[in-house]
Amino acid sequence: MSASEGFPMPCCWTGTCRSWTVTSSCNLRRMPGGDQPKVVFCTTENDVAHIARALHAGANEYIMKPFDKDIVTAKFHEVGLI
Repeated sequence: MSASEGFPMPCCWTGTCRSWTVTSSCNLRRMPGGDQPKVVFCTTENDVAHIARALHAGANEYIMKPFDKDIVTAKFHEVGLI
């Protein structure tokens, strides 16, 4: 679903699931076509401020690690990927 961190995200992608750390910066939305894909980030952080920063940076939804197929499926349904 996603290229490794640091690789450009093609504008033709429908969505991406990215790991988000406190030091990450989300530049996906600034890229050409970056407003189109759905972005779900996964994290071990459960701090509300941390999650709010990622959502403010452009993520559509988040998943807490560890997660399983059912959780990913539910979140992808929520954002309209499946």
